[in-house]
Amino acid sequence: MDLKSVRDGAIALGKENFQLAAGCDELPGQFATMLKYAPGAFAGYALMRAELMREKGEGGALDLKTKSLIFILLCIMSDDIAHAKIHLDNAVKGGLTMPEFAESLTQVLMVGGVSRWNNGCAELIEEAARLITERDEKND
Repeated sequence: MDLKSVRDGAIALGKENFQLAAGCDELPGQFATMLKYAPGAFAGYALMRAELMREKGEGGALDLKTKSLIFILLCIMSDDIAHAKIHLDNAVKGGLTMPEFAESLTQVLMVGGVSRWNNGCAELIEEAARLITERDEKND
């Protein structure tokens, strides 16, 4: 198999993985830009992402809810609240509860200090409460 075939297959896999994981038909803007200007980099990222974002029963070691929660915490620690919200939505869809999220944010507070709480955690826990309430009301 030649490199172009591998790259093209990885690109197709990446597009499919984003559609499944994020529930969107189009690639998020930053990844569409990567694909347009650096297709080889997108292909490599897509392979890594597809491998990582497998559900536990499909070969992943962790379930997707836990992976999304880890991404939220990493995003908070790197001051990327916008992307934390995207992962929060996926975690809630995966069954995240308020006690799980609150306990996780306490870990961020312990490691990152009160400034991390002030710079995103408080906003995210309110967003989580809203999303979880909506989810639970829909399921009743």
